[in-house]
Amino acid sequence: MTALSDVRVLDLSRLLPGGFCSLLLADLGADVLKVEDTGAGDYVRWSPPFYAGAEESAGSALFLALNRNKRSMRINLKTEPGREVLLRLVREYDVVLESLRPGVLDRLGVGYACADGWVTLGALEPKFWAAWCAGVGREDLVERQFDRVGSEAHRAVAEVFAGRTREEWRAFGAAHDCCLEPVLELDEALRSELARAREMVVGLDQPGVEQAVRLLGLPVKLSRAPGDPNRLPGPALGEHTDEVLRGLGYSDEERARLAAAGAVAGRPSPPTGSFRA
Repeated sequence: MTALSDVRVLDLSRLLPGGFCSLLLADLGADVLKVEDTGAGDYVRWSPPFYAGAEESAGSALFLALNRNKRSMRINLKTEPGREVLLRLVREYDVVLESLRPGVLDRLGVGYACADGWVTLGALEPKFWAAWCAGVGREDLVERQFDRVGSEAHRAVAEVFAGRTREEWRAFGAAHDCCLEPVLELDEALRSELARAREMVVGLDQPGVEQAVRLLGLPVKLSRAPGDPNRLPGPALGEHTDEVLRGLGYSDEERARLAAAGAVAGRPSPPTGSFRA
């Protein structure tokens, strides 16, 4: 038995980040079902190079690297019957993983656990779950904490969450010790008190850019030897080639010969190339 053998995951993501996330879950034993559209499906299926002899849609080396241990089905979520299929699947699965643009699931009519946004309830310990049940007046659910997704108890919890706004749930979480927090949008998270207190948004002075570039700060805080996220700007391509060669003891003439032979290169002029080329 593997660590996640009793976990079922619906994977609506495409390309690399979501696919890698669900790969880790699948390798740990989760039942991962890729939900792909009725067109081309996951775009990474068509990314070269390909393994000769493999089924055409499953021959991409990149696709195979990300999608072992998974199953696939195709659903057209732009149709009402297709949305019904997805909603029925959701009742049977534990996790929904998606990488769609914000609001897409809502526009398709299959958005999701309040009335105007999202909250997360991490009430794994019985005392936290009991506190949530008591707070919403559903003590009858206390003994049904671990009923499976799709059960009557799970549907009842979903209905309770849909009945209040995210702000109402935030206030509820502050009043009841039940591990409930709002799920913040990116801008909200970056403006949060926690992000400010931990200096998790920093400004980088990038040459040629009028305003400081906003980036994530260093999450590891060392009191006696703090890091410095603004020590160097992002380097231009080959910007420090000559500097490094000089540090290695190469003379002006030697550096010129290396460049002429194509062994090294500094900044391209004009910049050329693309990872898509």
